[in-house]
Amino acid sequence: MNIYYYVHTGHRFGLDRFRKASAIIRALDAKNIKITLLTSDFRIASVAKEYGIKKAIGIDVIRNIPNIAPMG
Repeated sequence: MNIYYYVHTGHRFGLDRFRKASAIIRALDAKNIKITLLTSDFRIASVAKEYGIKKAIGIDVIRNIPNIAPMG
């Protein structure tokens, strides 16, 4: 099962949201629950591996989430 976690971030705001999300994802990854992080800032998605997140995708608008994450 794929779980997607969306975090609304930006280059001027939302870094604390990303830090909280990375802690949650690391904790769940320790329990073998695989989560894909979706962020609205491509720069944060590119450096997410430094925070221990294995899979992160940057999306430009929230309407693109159905193109990445299938229903169900």
